[in-house]
Amino acid sequence: PHVVIKVPVTPEGLEAMSILADSQFQAEDICQGCEWMDDCPLDREMARELASMQGIRTNATLVFSSNQALLAALAGASYVSPFVGRLDDIGHEGMAVVAEAAEIFAIHGLEAQIIAASIRHPLHVIEAALAGADIATVPYGVLKSMVRHPLTDRGVEQFLKDWKQVAS
Repeated sequence: PHVVIKVPVTPEGLEAMSILADSQFQAEDICQGCEWMDDCPLDREMARELASMQGIRTNATLVFSSNQALLAALAGASYVSPFVGRLDDIGHEGMAVVAEAAEIFAIHGLEAQIIAASIRHPLHVIEAALAGADIATVPYGVLKSMVRHPLTDRGVEQFLKDWKQVAS
């Protein structure tokens, strides 16, 4: 299984992503860093489990600007998650961050994948795909509404009516 650690894009988070992206990094290093913390959520057993897995990945979360996306990718994040809906909620164009990040990553050959997060409606999914997102986190309600279309529903009804006429 793959391990993906969600890391907020803060100065400390960028440093953590950089450390986790280092090919020499061992998961047990996390545990050593926790020895001085009273309430560290990671114990030695968990660190050993992480150490036995290859490819610890990081997901830079709480990304609200192209600058944050760029910094996270440069720090070695595997994934960068712009929160589209939350930006839209405050009057910004959230999808612009996805598009700008995709363009920046392509120009500079950055390997981080873009996860369009905080998707609010089906149009967000199409916009994210067109903007270059690799992944979108889609709530179940949005996914259900993506399948539905009134013309499809009417077409199915008509097919059933036609079938009944042929069958009788």
